[in-house]
Amino acid sequence: MAKASGEEGHQYLRSRLEAQLQAAGAVMQLQDEIPDQVPVEDLKKWWAFALAVEDLKKKVQKAKDRLGLESGSCFSCNCRSDDDSVLDSIRYLEDWQEEWTPMIQTLQAHVEEYADRNDDKEEIAQRMKNLSMLEILSLMKSSISNENVQANGCMRLGLMAKDKDKRDQIAANGCLEQVLEATRSFPGSRFVQKHGSMFIANFSTDARLDSKLVSLGAIKIVIDAMQKFPKSQSVQDHCVQALSNISHRSNESKITTLGGINTICDAMKAHPASEKLQRYGCSALGNMANSSRACKDILAKSGVQLVVVAMKTHGKSPKVQGRGCYAISNFAMTSEARRIIDKHHGVQAVLEAMEEHAQDPKVQEHGCSAIIALSQSHTIKGKMVSLGGIRLVKNAFQNHIRVKEMQLKGVQTLKALEV
Repeated sequence: MAKASGEEGHQYLRSRLEAQLQAAGAVMQLQDEIPDQVPVEDLKKWWAFALAVEDLKKKVQKAKDRLGLESGSCFSCNCRSDDDSVLDSIRYLEDWQEEWTPMIQTLQAHVEEYADRNDDKEEIAQRMKNLSMLEILSLMKSSISNENVQANGCMRLGLMAKDKDKRDQIAANGCLEQVLEATRSFPGSRFVQKHGSMFIANFSTDARLDSKLVSLGAIKIVIDAMQKFPKSQSVQDHCVQALSNISHRSNESKITTLGGINTICDAMKAHPASEKLQRYGCSALGNMANSSRACKDILAKSGVQLVVVAMKTHGKSPKVQGRGCYAISNFAMTSEARRIIDKHHGVQAVLEAMEEHAQDPKVQEHGCSAIIALSQSHTIKGKMVSLGGIRLVKNAFQNHIRVKEMQLKGVQTLKALEV
């Protein structure tokens, strides 16, 4: 396979390593947040994590030293390079993150749960566990000033909202209005905002009920929660998921007007290690880029760079890769956007996603869409061809021969790459 020039390849590998180091730094900060009183079983998890972080710190220091290397590294889609030391660092950081992500999510939840916990909250949580939807609603209405009742009510209704068969009941019985009222009544309660945003994220997956959710002011509630609690990963995760769902249905102007683009970008910068947040962040920015006004704002807020960094950081996540390719395909509608994407190694990120996740039809479909959009630039088209783009598209044909959408997209992509 042909390779990019040595200097360009080295810069790309450097940017991949920097993205991994940024994510590692965010993970290491978690070690300092261990709660004061932790049960023995949970303490064992923190201890195992602490030992793993010590090893990570040593590797991170070595990786930082390697950023100053002047040796010429070459890029190719299968990540082979003359500079094996840099690639070894990247692979180590990727493998570490993949292995420890479930534990990190558990410990992050511990931090927030211990901060929320007291006897009153535990008692209310247990009491609500066996209540019906209408009983929960009645309790929330009769205890409108009780933060714990409102938070736990939002949580129980949010779990119910995962069930598509219950969403119509939630909407018909006034539960949606009650949850939104709870979040408005307790803007300074992370406990309420976390569970209220979780409810909105789950409820907003249903397009049929979207207009009602938006008309009741859910977009502002979500953005306000993100701005109020920028360090809470659970709040950020749920809120970005909700905006991803809502932005998919032509609400770009409302989200943009309320400062949603800036808020999503801030969340992606602050939580690089969260696969869920990066996945939905890419999706939300990609959805909003369908609006030319929103797309200009995304470019101005470094949205392209954030999507590419997300793809570099979570190289083994097909969901991040697929949604990252989707976002890039929607960004690349103007010559200026294509120039920015190329400058920040978006072309290589798309091709690597297709190479790494050859068996995932969504990655291949969105990767092809990105290639079609980027190929409007003759310079970028030549680069994609030289880096093996045609081979990748042909592989997608062969690997997904029974996926009609992929076959149609593949034909269009090969046509776009004709020189």
